[in-house]
Amino acid sequence: MTTPLSRKAFEKCWQACLAKATRPVEGVLLPPERASSLAESLMNAALDDASAFDSEASFVAELLDSTSSQSKSTVAHDRRTENNPNCHHDPNDSRYDQNLNLDHLQSQDKSNTFNHPEWSKLLDFLTPFGLRELQKKGITHPDSDDVYSETFSELIREKSGKKPPISALLVFEEIIPLFVRMIQFRAIDWVRNRNTKKNQPNTQDSVEGLQEAAQSSRQFADTKASHPGLSDSLSFEEIYRDCHNVLTKFEWQLIFTIHVAESSTMGELIEKPRVLAQLGVTASDSVSTRRRRLNEALDQALTKLAKALEI
Repeated sequence: MTTPLSRKAFEKCWQACLAKATRPVEGVLLPPERASSLAESLMNAALDDASAFDSEASFVAELLDSTSSQSKSTVAHDRRTENNPNCHHDPNDSRYDQNLNLDHLQSQDKSNTFNHPEWSKLLDFLTPFGLRELQKKGITHPDSDDVYSETFSELIREKSGKKPPISALLVFEEIIPLFVRMIQFRAIDWVRNRNTKKNQPNTQDSVEGLQEAAQSSRQFADTKASHPGLSDSLSFEEIYRDCHNVLTKFEWQLIFTIHVAESSTMGELIEKPRVLAQLGVTASDSVSTRRRRLNEALDQALTKLAKALEI
């Protein structure tokens, strides 16, 4: 980075790093001493190499990504050592009772087939999470059963030379957000295909069918994300890792400053000469003009992210 972290930025960065070490994914809870030691070690290493990063946003994204990975690796190691899939599982996680054994789910026989009996348990385990997402989109039985089955089969399917999604997990708790995102993508395809069919002549099933498709589309567009099209199930470091080439350095810094670090307000940003230069305005322009240009730049960046994420 061209400038060192301010004290305020350093404190926020440390808090985020410690939080990520403690809870790298929902359902995992690393003991305070272990989390603090891990976070301190990784943050010191990152600060020693801070000059390699081109911005505060890239620095924090890389730090949080490595912290999450290291924390999950620590949990996975302890679970194997103790032969206990529930080691470091958050006791207050009320979504389900027990973890399944991730090592069993990732194991393959001599023909490279995933066929451990644990898979039959996973099918039932994921059902309520998957069907709940489909119901939110207005996809009901029997279509929901088909979409669920197709998504479930993708967990063990290689794609574009990459290993199956199930093989990339470090801890079992990752399976829920992974599967939810996968089934959301499947829901997009289902809605698009249904709407395409609806618009073709002589392919409508019934008046009720058309109403169902229209309702599905409306419900799918109703998102809790902070910006239309952005998923709230992805963390900043995950979005940055997958989409770092989508935005310019300035656009990433805008999103990071406003929505992640919350280190400056919109009003404060339009008073900074470097920001104004990037926006193509000057301090002599009116406040409304400067604020409008900032809003346009921020909205453009978020829209580009939404398109890249295909949410």
